[in-house]
Formats: sequence, structure tokens, C-alpha cells
Amino acid sequence: QTFASLRQRVARHLLDLAACGAYGSRLLAPVTQQALADAVGSVRPAVAGIVAQLRREGLIERTPGGVLVLDGVRLFEEAFTRVQ
Repeated sequence: QTFASLRQRVARHLLDLAACGAYGSRLLAPVTQQALADAVGSVRPAVAGIVAQLRREGLIERTPGGVLVLDGVRLFEEAFTRVQ
């Protein structure tokens, strides 16, 4: 985790949280942006930008209950692909 990018740390944490909860047939990470920022060692505005990017790319969706993972395979690839 130490050498992972912020985007990777956010993706990993969302996957970790989503693995514990489900929303119908999809995975739900019950977390606020502030709690996500605290967990990955960043600030809310930076994490909000990453969340917005992931949302635009169709990987996640924000819901009142947290963050819904729409494409777990691609989010996993984001989380664990090495940064060049």
C-alpha cells in the first residue's frame, strides 16, 4: 500500500469494504468520502476527484448508502495494476 497511487488505494479500500456488503446482486461499500479519505491517508477533495473519475469511467456509482461497485473486475485491475 505504501507505494500505491491514491487511485489504487481508493479502489482497494472500496473493494475491501464492498466484499463485506451486498446491494442486491452488486457490491456496496458503505462509506462516506470523508471516511474513505481518512482510511487511505488523504484529504476529502482529492478522494472526491478520484471517486468522480471512477464514476465517469463506469466503475462505481454513488448511492445514499455509500459507493456501489458496478464493475468489480475493472476496479480490481485498477487497484492492483502496477503504476509505471
